[in-house]
Amino acid sequence: MNIQCKSVHKYLFIFIVIVTMFSCQRAIQYTAINGVIDLSTYNIMEEKPIEISGEWLFCRDKFITFEDFNTHQYEMLRVTSSFSGEIAGTWYVKILLNESVKGLSLGITNKDINTAAIFYANGEELFKVGNPALDKKDSVPAFYYQTAEVKETENIIHLVIHFSNHELISGGISKSPIIGNIEKIRKNTLIKMIINMFLIGGIMVMIFYHLLIYTMRRKEYSSLVFSIIAFAVVIRTLSLETYLYRMFSNNYGLILKIEYITFFVILSATLYFVFFLYPLDFNIYFNRVILVINSVMIVCTIPFNLTAVSYLNRINQFLTLICIVYVFTGIGRAIYYKRPEIRMFSFGISLLVLATLNDILFYMKVIDTFQMAHYGMFLFILFQSGILSIRFSKAFVENEELNLNLEKIVEKRTAELNLAIDELQQINDKNKKDLTIAQSIQSKLIPTSFPQFKNIQFESFYLPMDELGGDLFDIYPINDDLVGCMILDVCGHGVAAALITTMAKIVFNNAVKVSTDPQEIMRVANSELYDSIHGSGDFLTAFFCVIDTKNMRLTYSNAGHCEMFLLRSDGRLHQLKTNGPIIGVMKDMTYGFGEIELLEKDRLILYTDGVIEAKNSKSELYDLKRLLSQMKMNRTLHGSDCIKTLISDIMIFNENMPFHDDIAIMVIDVMEVVK
Repeated sequence: MNIQCKSVHKYLFIFIVIVTMFSCQRAIQYTAINGVIDLSTYNIMEEKPIEISGEWLFCRDKFITFEDFNTHQYEMLRVTSSFSGEIAGTWYVKILLNESVKGLSLGITNKDINTAAIFYANGEELFKVGNPALDKKDSVPAFYYQTAEVKETENIIHLVIHFSNHELISGGISKSPIIGNIEKIRKNTLIKMIINMFLIGGIMVMIFYHLLIYTMRRKEYSSLVFSIIAFAVVIRTLSLETYLYRMFSNNYGLILKIEYITFFVILSATLYFVFFLYPLDFNIYFNRVILVINSVMIVCTIPFNLTAVSYLNRINQFLTLICIVYVFTGIGRAIYYKRPEIRMFSFGISLLVLATLNDILFYMKVIDTFQMAHYGMFLFILFQSGILSIRFSKAFVENEELNLNLEKIVEKRTAELNLAIDELQQINDKNKKDLTIAQSIQSKLIPTSFPQFKNIQFESFYLPMDELGGDLFDIYPINDDLVGCMILDVCGHGVAAALITTMAKIVFNNAVKVSTDPQEIMRVANSELYDSIHGSGDFLTAFFCVIDTKNMRLTYSNAGHCEMFLLRSDGRLHQLKTNGPIIGVMKDMTYGFGEIELLEKDRLILYTDGVIEAKNSKSELYDLKRLLSQMKMNRTLHGSDCIKTLISDIMIFNENMPFHDDIAIMVIDVMEVVK
């Protein structure tokens, strides 16, 4: 990783040095001062064309001739000054040449001008870009480069530029005009055009290549998005290099809007491209937000006027800076995790970002370079095309290796599978250990012995289906004469059910402290448990009763639980029946109430549905009838012996079939009534 980062830093350093050289090599040797530029030492035949930069005279809101500048005082401004809002006026500079220029072919060419201008040399019109005007209705904006020969060259040239901007939020002469040997100027223009056509041709080849890949592999969205980016770059390059403006000279507004739209498209498409390449390091939701914003901007660009569209472009420049930070953050993560081809990708995207930053700073007049974004984009496309090609090549190579070395791959996959199995076994062992601990904790929630209480004896049995169960019973001594008894069954099994039983134990314990009325206890328990489990799909049934040992009365309430029974000593059964909804489904519920007298040797039978729903091999249920028959038959046995006999009968009936629910039983015997 260190070697990879060092290589990227090295290439970035080289690129920055080149940009710095471009930004610093200009306008130092020859620059206008107080409206005069001295080129008397400039060798037109030997030296390359130069910019007429520096301080020019400027007359606002008038179109005048160079003679007028000799009769009045005017502003002294840098020729590349930017003006906010609508502006029109005249620029003037006096160019001093040496005597050797007489008879030579001297040319002047414009660069970036927003949005219309006419060039004059010694009072003669050289060329015009659009039609500048003091009034907006007479202005015709345009954007393209013109070169004209200065005829009858003397050693002094009075260069005047009438310019106006009534369309964009800021305008002016973004780049200084150029003067030099006209043949060299034309040669440079031709070379630049050849380079641009070469770049465009190369990009078009990449577009068709990756579209072909996408048609063969429809899941490779990166190829499709890459082609969209590349096509937008082609359109943008044709626009920035003025080719589209020349072909459609009467459609300045339309071409400028297309130029802005391509920038919006490139921004969103680039974010999706990096996401498809490294989905683990970039956020799809951020991409969607930017896509929505850019889509809105594109829709607004079409009907809006150029001034409003210029504001949209400013907004998008700010948005671009945010996206640059986002992209570099994702690249940092990808480098940290050593994603494939990240070195090539980070270098290509870094060139693009630096070129984009250069353009933003260039348009803001912070640096004096030239537009680099489309060149940076070409390099980015070149590098990303390489990444996609490498990935596709790897895919083909891997496919061949699979065909040639299938046995080795199977062995490798088997080893990996065994390793995964070992890891899963370790996880399973840990889970079992955790379940054992949880089971131990839950077992302590269920009482295994009960405190002595006058006239009353408690016996119980609990068998969970899994390590963790969803059944629970407990007793609650209230005072010397009253004791509460509770049994419940949580829907489901496992960890969730175990957690709910824990909550239920606490809730019922707190409810008993508030009231001794079973139906009020049920209401409070339902209200509190609803707040914790509603919406989860979980619920529970419960039966709660209070035994009054002084008055020998049993009061009870049922919340959707099984039918409970009181068995008299003579074998008669009394069903403890009340109406009440299950717990945890609705907030404010009321519960029924029942009361019955207790007699000596009565037996209260509490159980969960796991008892009567036990199945044998024929899928027959143990059912309530068999349970009550067993309880009647064993009514004379001690409570613990009665439960053992019942469990034994269930096991015989069950025929060693697995249980499908937890089993919980409580037997409460009235021993002797003290008068």
